[in-house]
Amino acid sequence: MNKINLEKYLYQLLNLSTFYRYSKIAFKNNEIRNEIKKNEFDSIKKTLISIEKIHVTDQLFEDVYRLKLEKNVDIHIDNGLKVLRQHIVVSSHTIFENFLCNLVRSYLNVFPNILKDREKSISFREIVDLKDNDSVLKYVIEKEVNDFSWISIEEKKDYLTKRLKILNPKDLWEINGEYLLKEIDNKRHSIIHDENPVEISEEELFKYTYYFERIIFGLSTYAKVYQGVDFIWQNISEKIPGKDKPSLK
Repeated sequence: MNKINLEKYLYQLLNLSTFYRYSKIAFKNNEIRNEIKKNEFDSIKKTLISIEKIHVTDQLFEDVYRLKLEKNVDIHIDNGLKVLRQHIVVSSHTIFENFLCNLVRSYLNVFPNILKDREKSISFREIVDLKDNDSVLKYVIEKEVNDFSWISIEEKKDYLTKRLKILNPKDLWEINGEYLLKEIDNKRHSIIHDENPVEISEEELFKYTYYFERIIFGLSTYAKVYQGVDFIWQNISEKIPGKDKPSLK
């Protein structure tokens, strides 16, 4: 709980972008497309033939339906990839926010004094139910993480800077001078809430997923090197020298 789980969230992001690449390659393969078209054709033909009141000969079905079905398969695949790009952006944003919650939880476990100036209260009933000091601290930390999860993405960034003292190492939040956090958040909102949501190009998709991957790796290494908060990622963490004694300074 004291370590940032970089491995978990980094691989979740990588899995999304990789899955899109594989999907596109697969659906460009004519053999796969033709197999899908054949399955669609056979399925609809079997359904129609099973309906007694509809009399369709094999040749009539071939002449009327095959070309239309094959065209529809191509349209559905292309539209499906567009929708997939939109949902990957939404999922990547969610993974990124989950990572930030994990980061905050790790910091609060290492530096519980961060909570001292928080103007929040816990009832006697809650304290009695928890029974011991460790449980009380854990409960307070989870309440703080929960509150953190509900604030906006920009407010989360401010929290990291002001409360956790994570500065902006080497323009971590920018790529080639572009600050993408607000842009991605706006597009995520459009995809979820708008009747006609914004479309996401392949270039944007890979730029956004890389942006999140870069930030979570940068935050994790900054935490270890400059503040002594370790992270989990196979044996890679062991190769990065960390601060001997954890300190926010």
